[in-house]
Order: sequence, then C-alpha cells, then structure tokens
Amino acid sequence: MKFIKTFLASVALIVAAASANAATGNFQGVGANNTTDITITEGVNLYNVGVNDVGLFNHVFNFTLPSLSDTDVTLNNIYLAFPYAVVLDIKDAKFSLWNTAGELASANPGETFSLAALAAGSYSLKVTGTTAGNFGGSYSFAVNVTPVPEPSSAAMLLIGFAALGAVARRRKTL
Repeated sequence: MKFIKTFLASVALIVAAASANAATGNFQGVGANNTTDITITEGVNLYNVGVNDVGLFNHVFNFTLPSLSDTDVTLNNIYLAFPYAVVLDIKDAKFSLWNTAGELASANPGETFSLAALAAGSYSLKVTGTTAGNFGGSYSFAVNVTPVPEPSSAAMLLIGFAALGAVARRRKTL
C-alpha cells in the first residue's frame, strides 16, 4: 500500500511539473505593413492574423526567448472560397526568423523549420506575401519552444538517481 501511495504522489508531481504555458493571440484587420510585439512562452504559441488589405503585405512579429531553447515554427495560409469567389487567400507567402545577425531560417506556408539550441535573446518572425482574396487573407503561425536543459542540470539529475539507487540498495541489505 505504501508503494502505491508513493507511486501516485510521484506521478502527481511529474504531471504538475510538466504542465506548460502557451500564448495565443488573434490579430484581425491588420494592415499591409505592420510590426507587433508578441509574447512567446514555453510550449506551443499560436497566433491568427487577418489581413484586410488586398495586395502586398509585410508583417513583423518581435519576441524574446528567455533561455536556450529548441524552436519549431510553422505557418499556414487560411483559404476560404465559394464556387464563384475567393474570399480569403494569400499567394507567394514566405515566413522567416531573424535576429540581429540576420536571417536564421525561412520556409513556405505548410512547412516547418526547426532550430536547435536557439540562444536567449530578441528575434523577429517576418511574414510576407500577397493577399488574393476579395476580403484579403488570413494566416496562422505556431512557435513551439522547448527549453534545453543546461549540462549542470543533467549532472544533478544523474547524481539524484545515483543517490536514490544507493538508498534503495542499502534498504535491501538491511
């Protein structure tokens, strides 16, 4: 019975520690040239953007990573059409991630780019394209951030497991 209580308490602690925060945002009626500061947290960050101007657009989303992180970025065009009219569409879209040194990665809608061990600091996600729908266009992007543990954290974890093993072995010999 004691083992089951200990096991359930351990599982509860792991679940509580593993919960992640996520940021979401909706930007409707965004103009052709727009720069916005967004918040990126650990986990999946999802943003929806509606572009009300027909023609070329250039959007920049500035954010800061607080720590060394693996980062995945995906962008999707939201296409809406009826038999005789295209309501929302974006053509020739491209999205890219930048820092002060320059462009780090880029892709087309529906693709994902991944950056391993991205340093803490300021970044910009740039989205460009041409809206082709009668009412402009719409897109969504997701930024998935997974913190990279520091080597000292991994060493502490191994020391902790070794200590638990030593205690368990000592109990068996008693």
